[in-house]
Amino acid sequence: MISANELPAKESVYDMPAVPHGQQPTPEQQEQAMTAQIAATVVGVAAAKAAIQDAVTNQIVALLKSADLLSEAGIKAFAKIAAGLVRNASRKSQELTRVGVKKRASIVGVPFNAPMPKAKDIPQELRQGRTSNLESAYARLAKE
Repeated sequence: MISANELPAKESVYDMPAVPHGQQPTPEQQEQAMTAQIAATVVGVAAAKAAIQDAVTNQIVALLKSADLLSEAGIKAFAKIAAGLVRNASRKSQELTRVGVKKRASIVGVPFNAPMPKAKDIPQELRQGRTSNLESAYARLAKE
């Protein structure tokens, strides 16, 4: 019996160049390909963010339809759940942005190895951005 190590080496498809000689892309074509990859990444991230926004909007609309908005307790319950949905969507959006930046950096050859910061590691004053806390905003609405 012949073992695999005793067989003669055979040329593999992987040993051949991906592009035949003389047909390699020019520097201009390489630049265009890199620009197209970056554009595709930007469009992909934007589409994913829009999908997250649409999904959260649909969830909040469904929550509005089923919530008891005539009592203060019902409004507070709605506020807590809605704030959680928006907070999670915001975090997912941040993760998508980071993935997009990392992909674009790798396309142009810049190393981007920093890990995604955990939400608790972000300073409190930077977590909320320019908006107020959603739970307290909805609570203000409930009092009005």
